[in-house]
Amino acid sequence: VNVFKNISLYLAVKICLIGGLFSLIVTMLIYGILGTNPQFDLLGALTIGFIEETGKLLVGAYFVSKLRLTHVFNGILVGGAIGAGFAAFENLQYLQQYLSMGVAIAFTRAFSSLGTHAIWCAIAVSGLVLVNGNRKLAFANVANLSFFRFFLCAVVLHGLWDWDTPMADLKMVVLVCAGWLVLLILIHTGLREVKFIQNQ
Repeated sequence: VNVFKNISLYLAVKICLIGGLFSLIVTMLIYGILGTNPQFDLLGALTIGFIEETGKLLVGAYFVSKLRLTHVFNGILVGGAIGAGFAAFENLQYLQQYLSMGVAIAFTRAFSSLGTHAIWCAIAVSGLVLVNGNRKLAFANVANLSFFRFFLCAVVLHGLWDWDTPMADLKMVVLVCAGWLVLLILIHTGLREVKFIQNQ
């Protein structure tokens, strides 16, 4: 998605590592402030989704503002990098916590990461860029239903993923497909943007 060549591989890796770590720290701070004890019923799972997607989005907004990103593809790349970094650091936490089952959990989480944090954060951050447009990033520019739909999509996908339900494997496949479907729609939007710029 780096068709504009304005984000180098080095910068993408840097965003992945720094953005992933800081989004995890921000998320832990939000958990600490709210005093939330994660539960995996529907309401608890959606709360987890809201908190973690907010943490990643705040860090994503920082990079969007700092790098002055205005293209949907840039939002997908930066969001995906932050989400991938977040997932990597979170996986390390799980490995440490469940050391006896470490390898099994590592493989399961690595496989499932095909449609989790990287996708959800890419949806939210690219939605932020799309709605903000060429303007300087400001809350007033994105405090509307258009952006809220993208963010809510990420939160709901995340919440449903964490929701403790029967047929977890089937749910995982459905949610990965749903996440990729939304991302492909955003990629299509990015391609239309590229075509528009080329025509200009």
